[in-house]
Formats: sequence, structure tokens, C-alpha cells
Amino acid sequence: GKVWAWGRNHVGQLGDNTRTGRNIPTEVKRLNNLVDIQAGGYHNLALDANGIVWSWGYGYYGETGVNSSSDQLGPIQVDSITTSVDKIEASRYSSYALDVDGSVLVFGYNGNGELGIGHTTSRYLPEKLKNTSNNGYLENAVDIFVGEYHAYALLDDSTLVSWGYNHQGQLGLGYTGTRTYPHFVKESNTVDNISDVLYV
Repeated sequence: GKVWAWGRNHVGQLGDNTRTGRNIPTEVKRLNNLVDIQAGGYHNLALDANGIVWSWGYGYYGETGVNSSSDQLGPIQVDSITTSVDKIEASRYSSYALDVDGSVLVFGYNGNGELGIGHTTSRYLPEKLKNTSNNGYLENAVDIFVGEYHAYALLDDSTLVSWGYNHQGQLGLGYTGTRTYPHFVKESNTVDNISDVLYV
């Protein structure tokens, strides 16, 4: 349940409380009993067996979720997430957490609407993903998957929603253009497992 890291470390992405690059594996501090880890562009997320989310590394856009733009040189608990989390995902500068209640919590860079909160302003603390009408929050997600500047959620009725950057049509909506909150992917009413059908 521990994590080891090596390579570049100029913004603390190795989580050893330094900015010193390592060419051999070095233990990431403070972490035990982990069940998942996700690497973004220069930040990382970890999920422990208690459903707690940890983050470290580059924080300029709020991707560490601790209400600061400072780099986090070692893991810090994202303590504003008060529910138990089932899954984490990290994109280049953004972070996502699926909680046990079916809500998706998002934070970090949002210049392309990739946080799905109805606008393009970055967030330094987790906020809930909007629903497909942009008048409330999505509460029936069972899985999430993210690309560099866009994301998807699988819902409990086997439909798929997507949001974010869409200039090449990667959201599967039948048209292009950025979307700042979830929209239904066309012909997606029989999806059983998001990882089986998506590769971005």
C-alpha cells in the first residue's frame, strides 16, 4: 500500500518533501494502505483504503485541491472532500474524485470547461459536477474517465455523459465546441464499463 517515485521533481511531484530529482525509486512520504494512484501532468492523486484522497505536486491551478496555488512537496489530505471516494482520476492540470454517493468532485484547471461546473474558471477546492441540465448536481455516476482537457462519466442507467474541450468532436455529441457541463453522448445507452470503450 505504499508508493515509490523517481524522475523529475521540480514542483514536488515525487512527494518526498524536496524539489530534487531522483534516478532511483524514493518512497512517497506519509502514505499507507493505498488502493489507487493517478498521475497528472505535474501533480498526483492517491486514494487510500478509507476512501481518503491525497494530493501533491504542482498546484498553480488548484489541482491539489487544498485552496492554494502553491506546490505541495509532500502528500496532503484533500480534507474538503468529506465523503468516502471510490475512484480518482487526474488530467494534465485537473483532478476528479467519484464518491460513494455517485457525485463527482472536481478541482483544478478549467479553461476548457473540463471541470463540468458550468463555466471556465479554475477551482482551488473541490466542487460537484453539474447535471446535464446545468441546474443541479450529477448524483448517479458509477464511473469516470478523463482525457487531457475533457472527461466522461458513466451513469447508473448505462448512459454516458461528456464535457470539456470538443474542437475535434471528442465528446461524441454529434457537434463540436467546448461544453462546460455534462451532455449525453450519442448512442451510449448500453455502456457497461467505461474502460472497455474509451481510450483518449
